[in-house]
Amino acid sequence: MDGHVLAVSAFTFARFGTSPYSWCEISMCEMWYSYPPIPFLLVAPFYTLDLSPLAARLALKVPALLGSLVLSHAVYRMSGDAKRAVLLLFNPLLLYIGPFRGHFDALAVGLMLESYVELEKRRIERAGVYAALSTLTKQYAPIILLAVLLTPRRRKDIPRFMTTAAIIGLAISAPFLLESPGGYLKAVLGFHAARFAMNYGFFGIPLLGGAIRRILIPVEPPSSLPPEVGVMTGILLTLPLVYGLIHLYRKAWNGDINEKEALTGGVVAMLGLSKVVNIQYFALLAALDVSLLQWTLLAVSGMVKGFDLLKSLPPWGQSPVSYWNPEALALDGTALDGLSRLAAFVLYIPVLVTLKDLTRRLILGNPPRSESASRD
Repeated sequence: MDGHVLAVSAFTFARFGTSPYSWCEISMCEMWYSYPPIPFLLVAPFYTLDLSPLAARLALKVPALLGSLVLSHAVYRMSGDAKRAVLLLFNPLLLYIGPFRGHFDALAVGLMLESYVELEKRRIERAGVYAALSTLTKQYAPIILLAVLLTPRRRKDIPRFMTTAAIIGLAISAPFLLESPGGYLKAVLGFHAARFAMNYGFFGIPLLGGAIRRILIPVEPPSSLPPEVGVMTGILLTLPLVYGLIHLYRKAWNGDINEKEALTGGVVAMLGLSKVVNIQYFALLAALDVSLLQWTLLAVSGMVKGFDLLKSLPPWGQSPVSYWNPEALALDGTALDGLSRLAAFVLYIPVLVTLKDLTRRLILGNPPRSESASRD
């Protein structure tokens, strides 16, 4: 579905000059393209051409393929480990969410890590440029990089960093903000604030709970909450993340954690304490020391959850611009669907344990002051 949304957004912009933000307002849709503009801007130039279905599908993967290269390069710059960087290109999870499914999270994460490297090298303006590009791909970077910027050695760089990031960010997003401020803000911020907990959010509790419910009551319940109640519930569910980030930011400010620990803590907060964590969000794990076994189990988890692998296989001659209704959707809400989600949760446990340990150590616990942290 995400691929179809990106394809239609890029096609509509390329052929008619209509952005997904104004298009959604015109059609009065409640949920459509819910990302910043860079992903559809990368695909749109290809959709000015009359592409075959296969070529259109390949064009849709441009942000994902570019993201694989950027992420590998960023990890090499961070670690100095060429082998690790090359192997990342063949990482089972990143191959599944990127080149196979077309998610562009690796691009957002790679640009964010490039920003972190530039901060470490004291090239503040470059760091701001990378941070802006990352944020305009997907909205991870501000939450995570803020923890790094609040550390004693980095907070004096905040004005230069923010000024550069704001200039680049506004230069790219201003046309869409001016054209449709309500549609842009709703897509980039409002939609996400109002979402319910799902999938791997809150350490997988929604995934496990959804699995048990489907097994015991194999019927999709009707959605009967008034819109206002739904929005308020979605906002309340962001409180665990806010609570964790306050703790993380306080530790960063006090110098209790160094820049690398602040980066790790931001990633862990996003993956552990967020109400919504989908399989593609785990591209953020590239910033952590995760084993190949954990990557592989997580990839299989994403494939079996709700039969998502089957739902990601459109007919060979199907253009991504055309909507496709996978036959596997008929299994949604059934006991079999529940069993697939239970299996996905079990496969997720090794990563869950790592995230919980890091959350306790870097965010919620009171570790001794890091030797490498500095107050200069």
